[in-house]
Amino acid sequence: MLAGIGDLALLADYENVLERLGGLHRLTATWARSLRFFCSGRMSDAADTLDQLSPDVRLLGGSQAQTDVFRETHIRALQGAGRTGEARRMLESRLRQRFAQRDADWLAEVA
Repeated sequence: MLAGIGDLALLADYENVLERLGGLHRLTATWARSLRFFCSGRMSDAADTLDQLSPDVRLLGGSQAQTDVFRETHIRALQGAGRTGEARRMLESRLRQRFAQRDADWLAEVA
């Protein structure tokens, strides 16, 4: 929600609280950091942070829809950072798992 309304200061505060809590909260702090980077246009930093978090994304819990939001944010960050080859590979992987016209259309747009 904080990312959606563009409140980067509060998102940074949230990230810092989670870091101090430690443990698995650090994963959520990393997600918050990546969103802060993404929302401030720092796509390369967002993509790098999401790269680090990607292997552990399932530990964040949540539904498949929430995992999809993570993956789609990651793809957009890669695309925004000019890492289109990686974005294409992620989209191709998603399409191999299950066909979605939206992903097929998106793949056609990624140079």
